[in-house]
Amino acid sequence: WFGRRETCRLLPPELQLPVSGAGSSEGQEETRVAAQLGLKAIGVIPPASSAEMARAATSAPAGGKVVALPLTASGARKVETALVELNACRAESSIETQQISTCHARAEADEAEVKRLHASVASLNQALAAKDKILAHQATEYKAELRAARGTFLGRLARVTEHVAVGLALGVAIGVAVK
Repeated sequence: WFGRRETCRLLPPELQLPVSGAGSSEGQEETRVAAQLGLKAIGVIPPASSAEMARAATSAPAGGKVVALPLTASGARKVETALVELNACRAESSIETQQISTCHARAEADEAEVKRLHASVASLNQALAAKDKILAHQATEYKAELRAARGTFLGRLARVTEHVAVGLALGVAIGVAVK
């Protein structure tokens, strides 16, 4: 995968390549490959030796003209392979871009869901606080009602004393009557 990515980076945007072997099937294929690349065919140049190609590639062109290197059959195949790899890189890049945009959309949706959940948790916490406040108020009221029903300590003591006094009086009255 990384090899293809590097190949994409090695292709310069504007190339001019000569076509060699015009009239032959190789020359036609080279012309077709050059046309696919959007290259300008400069003319028929016989294949050069590697030394001549290296000298032509390293010499600086005068007046900003493009240096043309001969395009051999193997060179045409290499260019065509590079073209296929470039198309594959572009397709891969398009797929990666789609995946990244899908990830961003999912992240935004997840973030919206998290915000919604935070709001829900906050409202539940408020409801729980209100419920606790109501329960505390009810407990206080219940204790007050119990205290009122029982009375105060002195009130209870007076009632108990009254009951004991009535009991003693009845006991004495029954004891005198029986005797």
